[in-house]
Amino acid sequence: GPSVTERNAYYAEELARLQRQEYEAKDVAKRYGYLFSKETTDILSQAEADIGKNGVSAALDSAGKVLSVGGVPAGGKKPAGST
Repeated sequence: GPSVTERNAYYAEELARLQRQEYEAKDVAKRYGYLFSKETTDILSQAEADIGKNGVSAALDSAGKVLSVGGVPAGGKKPAGST
């Protein structure tokens, strides 16, 4: 089997790889957390503006538009064959 030195070297390499993965995962989580927070802030700001201007129904409508994905309103259906 591998010598103690070889096992220690393997362990050190594996530890370094896992630490890099942890750093990358934290970086991605921070980035997406910021984007989610920013998007939520934008939705709330738009809703507040719409409530002040047009009432609650307009705020709900604009929130649905902001939450749409790929041009499909939240709760809507995509055309058959689309991705």
